[in-house]
Amino acid sequence: MLIESKKYIIGKDTNADLSYLLVRCKKRLGKFDKNLIKSAFNLCIQAHEGKVRKSGEPFYTHSLQVAIIVIDEIPLDDISVASALLHDVLNYSEKYKLDDIRKQFGPTVAEIVTGVHKIKNIESYNIDQLNQLENYRKLLLSLFTDVRIILIKLADRLHNMRTLEYLPVDRQIYLANETLEVYAPFANRFGLRNLKWELEDLAFKYTYRKEYDSIKSSLRGTRKEREEYVDRFTAPIKEKLEKDRFLRKNRIKFEISGRAKHIFSIYNKMRARQKAVGELYDLVAVRIIINSNDDNMCFYVYGLIAAIYPPVFETFKDYINAPKKNGYQSIHVAVVGPDKKPVEIQIRTERMHRISEHGFASHFGYKRGLLPAQSVLDDKNIQEWMDTVRVIFENTSEETPQQLLESVKKNLFMDEIHVFTPANELRAFPRDATPLDFAFSIHSEIGYQCIGAKVNGKIVPLDYKLHNGDQVEILTSANQKPSKQWLRIVATSRAKTLISKYIRDDQKKVEEIGRNIWLKNLEKHNLKIDQDDLSKLAKSLNYKDIPEFFVALGSHKFDIGRANDYFKYMLNDGFDRTKFEPGNKPAKSKLTSKISIAECCCPLKDDKITGLITDSNVLTIHRSECPRVKKEIESNHSKQINVDWNDISIKEFKSHIHVTASEHPDFVGELTGAIVGCEGITLEGMDLDSNAGRTDSDIVVVLKSLSHYKLLADRISKVKSFESIKRIIE
Repeated sequence: MLIESKKYIIGKDTNADLSYLLVRCKKRLGKFDKNLIKSAFNLCIQAHEGKVRKSGEPFYTHSLQVAIIVIDEIPLDDISVASALLHDVLNYSEKYKLDDIRKQFGPTVAEIVTGVHKIKNIESYNIDQLNQLENYRKLLLSLFTDVRIILIKLADRLHNMRTLEYLPVDRQIYLANETLEVYAPFANRFGLRNLKWELEDLAFKYTYRKEYDSIKSSLRGTRKEREEYVDRFTAPIKEKLEKDRFLRKNRIKFEISGRAKHIFSIYNKMRARQKAVGELYDLVAVRIIINSNDDNMCFYVYGLIAAIYPPVFETFKDYINAPKKNGYQSIHVAVVGPDKKPVEIQIRTERMHRISEHGFASHFGYKRGLLPAQSVLDDKNIQEWMDTVRVIFENTSEETPQQLLESVKKNLFMDEIHVFTPANELRAFPRDATPLDFAFSIHSEIGYQCIGAKVNGKIVPLDYKLHNGDQVEILTSANQKPSKQWLRIVATSRAKTLISKYIRDDQKKVEEIGRNIWLKNLEKHNLKIDQDDLSKLAKSLNYKDIPEFFVALGSHKFDIGRANDYFKYMLNDGFDRTKFEPGNKPAKSKLTSKISIAECCCPLKDDKITGLITDSNVLTIHRSECPRVKKEIESNHSKQINVDWNDISIKEFKSHIHVTASEHPDFVGELTGAIVGCEGITLEGMDLDSNAGRTDSDIVVVLKSLSHYKLLADRISKVKSFESIKRIIE
């Protein structure tokens, strides 16, 4: 079957199709880039060569029909037409990638095609739960970095709805429901009334076929005939108002618009009023808007119309003196028109019309019998944005495409993104959220154990910035633990609160370990030191207080052997408070400074090492080849000294390791298993990044020596897809 567009039948001859397309462009767009359209059309043909739709039509005809809708029924610009022709290339063609489109057609077309492609991916998730609909709308809006994305998508959905009969019944119903809930409201807010009405009628046809057929058969004539009737009905009203002396004298202008009600609208009225089709008086509606601030002018105009068409008994409603609860004002009345058919008339001022247009909530959930609910589309900023587009559409001019770009090209939800769980549940996060934010939103333990994530099937690091439409799967390890660095890469208050709590609780545990180490040493040397003296001792070692000193002991950042130098001094010379005033150091100690292991190079026992002493008498142990040593000497005037591992009693060391591998689904699990399975090694952190078929892993482990590291490296080298391993020197 070939689709008919106007009088021309598309799908018989590609050359003829191109000629027809160019004629439509010339007629509707005026100025356009002919070569751009031809190139896009040719690539569309090549990309979909040999493919057919469910209807049996050549696959390219869908893209061409979408382009024609964009030209005839919206209308847009040549960039939009080219993008419409290419909108399915990324979804259904293996011949061309995004880079091919960008190189041939430029960044704007590429951006629009990418946007439509993302929406197609989102649709594949089959979101059908009521509580997810609002997030769905937000997600769609957040993808509209260029307004032409949603407009092309509306055209795409309209053509798909026109050919819905070829899909399985369950798919028909799903797409019809989605059209009613999501796409028809978007078309409505953009002022694309004809698209909105057709989308609703087509969706209604498949969701409630029995009711649809019943209403259609009850209506006499075609919709086109009803529209012709509207023209016949409004002609004498327009003539009378234009000739009225009072209106002319007071320079009162007016606007008359009329339309035949579409089937879905009639169905909603039948339900709301509990009446049959034949009992409704407003199958045809006419609206008269008066540019006057005097509400009484509405009643004057009503009197003029009543002299032409007699009112239907008991249909007059005065919402001007008795407004509806939402502030709506207007005169409603049904009159007997030509052929004795009832027609509803609404008469209002421009002020009343503005209230009626912007004061109503969007009507979602008709089929569920729900009351209109507050929606993202009712947000003030969104309303203004969409109204801007509407004004442009309703005042088409030669400047329209440029206006369209300058006025509405912006992202609507800069402060919010929406992503999917593996079960296709939508979740909202602040912009700049990372996999860690996602993990903590699931459960605190998932957050604490997070080592990375798979986003859209690819491994990403903890600090990866999530994007709208991402599908996120969290990777965990029971040996992972949070660090203070995590606080710098999360965006949600929940994640920050839970990380801070973990660090505080962990600090208390480490502090308790350090306290026990301290007490055991006191017991060993038979010393008794009160809190005041202990505080001074801690400060003399450059710790701000006793808890910080205990944390250093408990985390092995401070060598208890160095503390023993102080103990020996106390035993030999007695305890003199003045010796421990801040800044004073015991003279007899071999190494009296605070000792720390440099995190830039993470030396391990048996590495070649050197020591740096700062002016504050802090001794830092570096690997001999560490580039920081020279910088510290030059910049901070640190003193380099020779040190030996025999002078250092620290038993465990942190090591930062970088592992590379080719991308493999089992890599993360096997890598974690190799580390955890190595006796005496603790996994403290892991950050993963996957790109261009390769996975990079930054790992933090606690181990005992260089030989211990070599044992670990040997185990990791046996992991599938392994490529390399090295210790990191920053």
